Amino acid sequence: MADPVPLGKSVEVQLDADGNGTAEIGPGSAGPANWSITGVILQTTRPGKAPVPRAQLTLGTESKGITYDGSFANGAASSPILLTRGQVLECEWRGGQLGDVATMTVAGEQW
Repeated sequence: MADPVPLGKSVEVQLDADGNGTAEIGPGSAGPANWSITGVILQTTRPGKAPVPRAQLTLGTESKGITYDGSFANGAASSPILLTRGQVLECEWRGGQLGDVATMTVAGEQW
């Protein structure tokens, strides 16, 4: 196994006319094939402005137990979220403002 190096990646999605959007992030076809995610930051471009979106993280069909009602949240995963090449962590925002940009940032280690 290669030595782990820090992981810090972000992905954005613009919320649609219904205030919904989905972003996916995971190891790409090049670079480290394994990720251990220990922290996640979720945010939108208008913090504190109504309507406030609800965000939920899933890995495949499994909820990762992280949901947030609001426009900014950060925190540590209760246990690392492990991804291998071909897997993606998905964040689904619902009920936000048309045109807002929602961002998911992950931190941890990759190898």
